[in-house]
Amino acid sequence: MRKLHAISLSTITLVMLSGLAGPAAAGPDPDEQELASYLLRVPLPGPATDLAIITPEKYTKLNQAFCSPDELTAKMLQDIDFVYKEALPVAFGTPEVTKDPIADARKEVLGTTELTNEVRWKLCPGKNERISETQAAYHKALVRHIKEDGTTPVAKLRKEGLTAEDKKAKTASIWTMRLAGFKTAFQKYLGPNEI
Repeated sequence: MRKLHAISLSTITLVMLSGLAGPAAAGPDPDEQELASYLLRVPLPGPATDLAIITPEKYTKLNQAFCSPDELTAKMLQDIDFVYKEALPVAFGTPEVTKDPIADARKEVLGTTELTNEVRWKLCPGKNERISETQAAYHKALVRHIKEDGTTPVAKLRKEGLTAEDKKAKTASIWTMRLAGFKTAFQKYLGPNEI
């Protein structure tokens, strides 16, 4: 009985991880508005495996750092954007034809593909808002572009012979690297134990 349970758990994990790779989006999340309010979260199809590592509390701290009224340097903005776009368990499009739904959604909603201080401030909510109108529009456009472009697991998750447990561990490692990348980029704005 114990062995069957372990196999079932592995199968469930594999099914959950396979949701990361498919082009189809998951059904509406009951906490969709909350997830959309996390400015540095990319809305990938499938289960929200990032929340096991980057908890809502950590996303909230990252939002606060991201929405600082300070003018961030070009280097900081590049570092933030690099982590935002690259530290993911998926690539967009196919291995043969890559896509950039983040740039497409930015261009559509914000008029530029670059992360600038002006873009950053437009995405941030006002004092009495949970989510800005601009962020809501950007999130909606990003979800649509990701669905249209599709996703493919990154190369390290496509290696032959990986078990479901291997994929789960590698995915967790990617989310941990993402969090560490944001922590490094925002070190001036986050205390040593905030995230």
